[in-house]
Amino acid sequence: MIFELIFVLLIYILSSLFPEDRTVLSLVGAMAMAYVFRLLQPSDLFSNILLRVLIAQFGLMTIASLLREGGFYASVFARFSKSKFFSPAVLLITALFSAICKYTVIFIVSATASMARECNFDPKKLIIAELIVSNLAGASMMSGSASSLLLGTWFAFPFLSFIERVGWIVFLLILLLLPLFRRYRCSPVHIPLKSIGLAAIGVFLSILVITLSLLGFDLPTVAGLLALSAFVLGGKRTEAVLSDVDWASFLYSGGTILMAIGLSRSDVPPFLESVISLIPFDKNISVFLLAFLLSILMDDLQVLALLISAVSEGSAWSLLLGASIGSAVSPIGSIVTVESLSIARSSGVEIKWRDFARNSILLVPFAFLLGLLSRVI
Repeated sequence: MIFELIFVLLIYILSSLFPEDRTVLSLVGAMAMAYVFRLLQPSDLFSNILLRVLIAQFGLMTIASLLREGGFYASVFARFSKSKFFSPAVLLITALFSAICKYTVIFIVSATASMARECNFDPKKLIIAELIVSNLAGASMMSGSASSLLLGTWFAFPFLSFIERVGWIVFLLILLLLPLFRRYRCSPVHIPLKSIGLAAIGVFLSILVITLSLLGFDLPTVAGLLALSAFVLGGKRTEAVLSDVDWASFLYSGGTILMAIGLSRSDVPPFLESVISLIPFDKNISVFLLAFLLSILMDDLQVLALLISAVSEGSAWSLLLGASIGSAVSPIGSIVTVESLSIARSSGVEIKWRDFARNSILLVPFAFLLGLLSRVI
């Protein structure tokens, strides 16, 4: 038990120190679970949890990429550049599409950096807000992130339960953020859609996948089938979409989920349960605090993978909320944040840890209070 836990924590720590190697490290971890600790079997490559999460993630990433290839994000932001509500509009759009798929924030940050160069303004504070909002919104729907997909699949939660339990908390937290950026302005700019057809397909599929999921249809099936249909609808224009899909993150998710399955078969979960019980608070509060602290230092999906088999269904929402809040206040708390910051850095926008803390730390007590009031924690 000790060796498995130390090994997993070592993989997670190295992933935080060397984020560009997270995919390789997660796959090494999965192979070690299979061949060193004997906790995984070849059949686990076709396990229900792994396949459902990866199929849904592929479908949602594809839809996000369709919008990018159509030039949707930059074009929509440009339309709001003429309005005094530019920043709130950008953040609400970020929240909406991150709730559908948090992966979209990578494209949103890229579009923001491009607009900043064209309009000659400093996008640093706006990019920080986009990343905070995205990490929060990713927990509001099951489709929002790999963490939400894993939680929903692991406990067989219905799609609507994410909105009912966590979604409204996230919405209130985002509303609290908006006044901080109300005076952030951008010079008017015109950026046309690169492909009206691709953008239209992306918007249509985004609406359809959420609508069908809310009606009770299976999210992985819907997302996977709609993504495949996009290639038929878009023809040759959709070929570039596959190159936009973040295959490294896709493989990283697969390796991390396999590690979670392996951990669930070890003696680690009972040990972690005893660790949680040592925290002198109610169990849900303890799970929230532990997930929050861990997610400041490592990817939220890793936190879910580590703790998910050690918590009950009743504490699952505390785990998700804690991991999401932690990832929102840290520049290394989400692999999507790490990739987005790399894009911003390549555009000359350097964002440090304290920049996140200044803009997000006040969200923590509000999130805790709302969680208590809603009995999520």
